[in-house]
Amino acid sequence: MKKTWAFTLIELLVVIAFIASMSMNNSAGLF
Repeated sequence: MKKTWAFTLIELLVVIAFIASMSMNNSAGLF
């Protein structure tokens, strides 16, 4: 199955948001 470009973009955004929230948890406490 071939992923659509839009789905791949959304997947990347979710991963980036997750990593950013983890980083913010250490300093600010909330994303």
